Amino acid sequence: MSSRGFWHSAIVTYALSFGPDFFWNDTHDDVLSRGPTKRPTSVEQAVSRLSDETWSRLARDVFHTEPEYLNIEAVLDKIEKTNTCLNLDPPIEVFVDPDGDFTVLVYDRHNL
Repeated sequence: MSSRGFWHSAIVTYALSFGPDFFWNDTHDDVLSRGPTKRPTSVEQAVSRLSDETWSRLARDVFHTEPEYLNIEAVLDKIEKTNTCLNLDPPIEVFVDPDGDFTVLVYDRHNL
């Protein structure tokens, strides 16, 4: 078990009880190009902006596939099934996998 997974098991987590705009971006165009951004304002945008290194590790460690075969929809589905976040105030740290080894941060779009 990673130290991160151990750390997360010792703290309180929350279910994802947010509106649709928290999960999906207003415009699909923002999601088509993957690349890092400092302050994603939806889960979809945060996933689409993961670095290539993180995307590769996520594909191999969580989805047991090569990165080129992983798509954003599969990651969003995993996040929905995991249904866990670390906090309720922005930036909200959303778990991709149940152990919390992979997370994304979602910022408040009104306070950019």
